[in-house]
Amino acid sequence: MRPSDDDTLRDDDVDSADEVTGPGEADPQLDSADEATADAQSEILPATTDSTGGSDEDDLPEWEPLTPELVEEEAERGDFMLRWATVLLAFLLGCYGIHQSTTLLHTAAGRYLAGHGVLPPSTDVFSLTAIDRPWVNLNWGTDLLLAGLYSLPGQDIWLSLFAAIAGTVTLGLVVHVTRPGIPTWWSSVMATVALLVCFPQFVAGPESLTLLGLATQMWLLHRWSLSDRPRDLWLAVGVQCLWANLDPRAWIGLFLLLLYGAGELLGARMERPALLGAERRRLYWKVVAAAVAASLINPFHVHTLLAPVMLYGTEYPALRPYHLIGLGQDASIDRLQYYPLTAILYFRGHWGNWSWINYHVIAGSLLVVTAGFTLYLNRRRVDLGHVAVLGGFTLLALLGVRELAPAALVAAVLAGLNGQDWFKASFPQQYSTEPRELLFSRGGRAVTVLTFFALAFLGITGRLTSENGRKLGLGFSPTLSATVDGMIGDLNERLFTVSANLDEELDRGDVTDTLRKLFISNKISLPKQVALESRQPGVSWTLRGTEPDNDFLIVRGTGRLVVYRDHGRNENHRGFNFVPEQGDLMIWIGHRPFIDSRVRLYAGRDDQDLLNLHRKTRAALRLRTFVIGPEGRQQILRAQVANETADEIEVILSPGGSAAHQTLKKSDLGVPRSPETLYPVPQTGDSRVWQLAFDTHRISHVLPRLGGSPNPDYLSMFALFQYPMDWQLTHIGSTTAVFYRKADALASMKPFLDSHKFDFINTAFRTVADKLEPRPELARADAAYTSYLKPKRPRSVPAIDQATHFAQILKRRRDNPAFQGALQELALRLANQDLTGGSGDLEAMTILADTAAVAFLTIRSANEGLTSVPNNSRGFLALGMAYAVLDDIESAFRGGKMNSPSARRRYFQTILALNQVLELDANNTEALFERYQRLSRFNRVDLALDSLRRFDTLSPMPKRASEQQKELRRREVDDPLQTMISEVERLKGEIERAFAPETGSEPPDRLQLAIQLTQEQADRPVFIRTALELINQDAQLAANPQVRVLKARWMMEAGVFRDEATATTLEELFQELGEQAGQLDIRTTIAITRLAFADYDHANQLWQGELAQLEQTRLGDSLRNMPLFLRPQQWPFDQINSTMNLVLLLPESRSEILFNVAASHLEAGRVNQAGDELVRLLDTVPDSHLRPLAQFYLSLITRKQLELIDNLAPAEMIPVEPGMFQPESDQPVTPPKKGTAAKKNTPTKQGTTSKKSDPPK
Repeated sequence: MRPSDDDTLRDDDVDSADEVTGPGEADPQLDSADEATADAQSEILPATTDSTGGSDEDDLPEWEPLTPELVEEEAERGDFMLRWATVLLAFLLGCYGIHQSTTLLHTAAGRYLAGHGVLPPSTDVFSLTAIDRPWVNLNWGTDLLLAGLYSLPGQDIWLSLFAAIAGTVTLGLVVHVTRPGIPTWWSSVMATVALLVCFPQFVAGPESLTLLGLATQMWLLHRWSLSDRPRDLWLAVGVQCLWANLDPRAWIGLFLLLLYGAGELLGARMERPALLGAERRRLYWKVVAAAVAASLINPFHVHTLLAPVMLYGTEYPALRPYHLIGLGQDASIDRLQYYPLTAILYFRGHWGNWSWINYHVIAGSLLVVTAGFTLYLNRRRVDLGHVAVLGGFTLLALLGVRELAPAALVAAVLAGLNGQDWFKASFPQQYSTEPRELLFSRGGRAVTVLTFFALAFLGITGRLTSENGRKLGLGFSPTLSATVDGMIGDLNERLFTVSANLDEELDRGDVTDTLRKLFISNKISLPKQVALESRQPGVSWTLRGTEPDNDFLIVRGTGRLVVYRDHGRNENHRGFNFVPEQGDLMIWIGHRPFIDSRVRLYAGRDDQDLLNLHRKTRAALRLRTFVIGPEGRQQILRAQVANETADEIEVILSPGGSAAHQTLKKSDLGVPRSPETLYPVPQTGDSRVWQLAFDTHRISHVLPRLGGSPNPDYLSMFALFQYPMDWQLTHIGSTTAVFYRKADALASMKPFLDSHKFDFINTAFRTVADKLEPRPELARADAAYTSYLKPKRPRSVPAIDQATHFAQILKRRRDNPAFQGALQELALRLANQDLTGGSGDLEAMTILADTAAVAFLTIRSANEGLTSVPNNSRGFLALGMAYAVLDDIESAFRGGKMNSPSARRRYFQTILALNQVLELDANNTEALFERYQRLSRFNRVDLALDSLRRFDTLSPMPKRASEQQKELRRREVDDPLQTMISEVERLKGEIERAFAPETGSEPPDRLQLAIQLTQEQADRPVFIRTALELINQDAQLAANPQVRVLKARWMMEAGVFRDEATATTLEELFQELGEQAGQLDIRTTIAITRLAFADYDHANQLWQGELAQLEQTRLGDSLRNMPLFLRPQQWPFDQINSTMNLVLLLPESRSEILFNVAASHLEAGRVNQAGDELVRLLDTVPDSHLRPLAQFYLSLITRKQLELIDNLAPAEMIPVEPGMFQPESDQPVTPPKKGTAAKKNTPTKQGTTSKKSDPPK
């Protein structure tokens, strides 16, 4: 069972004792014997001919018996295939969508080097804080290489190919470090296991070169051990010299040479030398010395040798606080790599952090153990250099999980070599045809092939990495691209958009007259001396003027060019980023960060440690929690601290400013709860810390991280929101919210702050939004089989990210007691017919207006993102939250009048959005609970029960819940759940008894019963799901066209996207409804369904058509029933009914339709059309019940303050006096005397009129 390896390097100088005659080498005696046997058989056996008389060409091939030679040839082909399958698998896993920000940092650094003399600068050139510090850039060669690749056509694709090629060559070298003449199956398996550990480090950066350099050094050592040619060993010196200029971890190559040499010296003393002869040993140490000297040939000299001290002593400890792993949480390899491997067992007082284990760690640990086991099996022949190398690299892995990948490569090579040696010494090296041997040879290789295929499948579908981690692809990942685009829009000032196609002129670098005219037409002066550079051909360009204020950035958007003012070089705009990854992105787009991923640059001692300063400043920007009051009556206060003494704390209350300070005695404060963490959290809320840091480094604004991570830093954002007197929000985008210092702003920044205040109301109600196309289809979840075959590649969309941030602001405001108080205040003022009132009342209206503005911005951003990615659950969740808030506000203005489907527009929009969330993510607890609340509000008992039951299953009570939490859970979940369960079970029991055949009675009509179950009455439960089940149990009834209209409405609420009874989807039912749009009674339903696609134009057309048909129908009915002649005693019922419909019902229906049209314009961002429709509503139906709501929105659009006279209907302005409607007197009215005039009605203080008349004579 030993196939020869044709690809293994052999040499004539190899010791004959190591040469093994393969089974494929024929023995002359055996050959002669076989020939004699064949001749004898040919003489005895006659030649056979085809009985049919056919020619020999038509005969089937003769059966050839299985021989050891054939088994050997088959095994050789199998081993060859496995080796190259491993290499191809490495290429596949190396092709990844670049997701880490460090690649952008390296490429940006390389572009700077290429434009400034190639050699690295002595001090930092990118940051705000370390500009005078020496920058030891040991990977400067890699930076240049990446920048060169990025400058080629294809740009970021070459960066991915760089990682793939590096991984391919690395594994190609590893699988060829084998013993000649021995099967390589085992070595291929070990290399594949090592690939599972290493492929996360096959990136567009120096990490790939670490593994490539290590594999090259091991291959050269093995080649020299086989050939004994000095040149093979001397090549290691050249490799080390090149490696030292590309990778900060090039010292690993020296570590390998030193470890092997130390082990060999030990073996020589134990009379087990691996290097036979003093000459070879002397040559080896010469090469080692030359490799050490070669490592010093770089711009930073001795820093290359000191790199391991900085790595383990400075860099990894500095990176851990920025990559925290919670106790009991899963740990991705991207975060775990900066921790020691021993942290899984014990770290900072915590034992057994087993949740941190992932398959990368398991595979690496298994490889190290396997290598040790093979060394033990081969202990009689073991090379002690191998033992030393394995021990040394295991120590590196224990110090840092990141070095588990190099250790895995070393372990794979050592396990392969020693396994081959043990196999050679322990088993016969001849093949046989025994069934057991064939089963092992063929079956084992077949299982290996299937395993490789499974790994490739898992890699393609994205299941080898975390959901938000590395995925297969080429170029920048969608998430990184979206983050870069969002950062460009968030940190720069958007000026105007251009619809003209100027890509070719911009790529050529021509500042044409057309471009200058575009700037002039937008009232921006473009200087004469300006340089146009292409950052990314066809995508982005920069215009550099002589002054920083004249720097502009042109970016290709969707169908247009967007022009920004670039603040990257402007000294007045100096931002504080919250995480290093933000700093990398800022460098990439031309801005200067406070810190970035070059932690070695920012590390220091005491006051020189910028990383420690950054963490303290970041914590100081948040709020400190105070527990005030005695036990049982404690209150929580979260605020900034202005000053602190031994006995007192001076806090700053919202909204900030010098007048908002208050002193607290420490003796009155309790100890707040704090979560258990691995690292001590810096003191939060100390304004003195961030003020000193910002004054020292002249920081103008802060950038809390909102993008690029599954957990945005909303805590910091809301802390800044709480102090509008100190911080001014200028922009909130997909990656960050930009807050500028307001109270301590420089004088030069005052004009900028005055003109760049982000006003939610102004943006939502007075700014026209870009036109949006409707979504082509409803959300569609993957089928059961496609969910396993489809690659798991989450796509980040800037618009949806922005909508998610807006939705978080909405949740915060909705949960604020001030918002609930404003709704109650609104209800009281509506009852009193007063929407303005005093200052406190105006504050309530301002709260509602600001909240409604955020809701509309959320809707627009979510719809914009869902247009490009229609199956994004986060986008639909943001929509659902926004519609729910608008439902609360508009219901308060309506006074609870929600009788018609048109009046329930917001309810249906909320339910449709949340149903699509659950279609894409069935376990979204936030959507489930919100859906339960909306459904229970309208007594949808069975639907509400379904949502609450699933929520209860997915969100169990915490083990250490407080009594307050338990009481809240009982009140909001447990009690309603039991009540609804009993009600639904009772109804189902009644239905089962009604349709039970043993009763002998006629079963009820299913359609009538279903309609009865869904009929809405005051305080009467509605059972929509039960009605659907009743209809679907009768296939003939379910297919009835009229019934399908009802089913479409019920399915829309129930979240049933596929009708199993008729095998049709909800979208197809919507299309059927659209074909019946001529029917008046379903037009509103169709219009609401179009809102689920954000098709506002179609919805408005339906409503306008309904309004026209409604007016025509009601007026026609009134005219048809008009009598020609009636006696005074006759009471025509038909005439009264038609007249009442015309006078009372038509105005109500007309106002609902007009308001829905206006609301659609508002959602679409067409604020001018919305204002026109609201004015039309107020003019056409002045006594409408929607007048307060329409006037509320109209005042926001027109900047007009709410006035009492605008919110009162004309009918409510008629003066009414106590005796006004008394019966008239029978006495004749005496005319006034001559010379006198009748007294006119005079206004009273209350604004009504008082009617006075002369007494009769």
